[in-house]
Amino acid sequence: MNEVLVENWNSRVSKKDNIVIIGDFAFKRHARWINILNGNKILIRGNHDKMSADIEKNFSSVHDILLRKINGQFICFLHYAMRTWPGPFMKTWHLYGHTHGRMPEPDCFRSCDVGTDVWGYAPVSFKMISEKMKMLESSESESEEKEHYEKRVIQLREQNTQIRTKFE
Repeated sequence: MNEVLVENWNSRVSKKDNIVIIGDFAFKRHARWINILNGNKILIRGNHDKMSADIEKNFSSVHDILLRKINGQFICFLHYAMRTWPGPFMKTWHLYGHTHGRMPEPDCFRSCDVGTDVWGYAPVSFKMISEKMKMLESSESESEEKEHYEKRVIQLREQNTQIRTKFE
């Protein structure tokens, strides 16, 4: 399996490409994998990324969370899926891993699981993510989205008011 992952990676990523790794880079032997895989690697720490500071120096940068603008698009990278993140109503995307496809993508359509196991065990390009986001966004217009969220807020407010009144 490791050989297939390396082949898939290096066939799609050049030595000069920038690639963001959304955590759980390798279970063991991190330095070996960093050196074998092409690209300028940015690591978003995952729960299995237990490595020394010396090994982390092999990445171009290491973050717990990263907000970055790529090709005009704001993106929030975090290993874990979030229900909200900086800028979701400003059309910021949230890219995550960790769940291995076991969690349904949230109804907020700017969030996407980019884990390698849900994308055919190969790196996912910005173009591919853009295509996925276009597909998800086309399912609901901006006015429908706003209406959806307004209805949800009203429903939550009503539920919470019922609970709150029990304690007053």
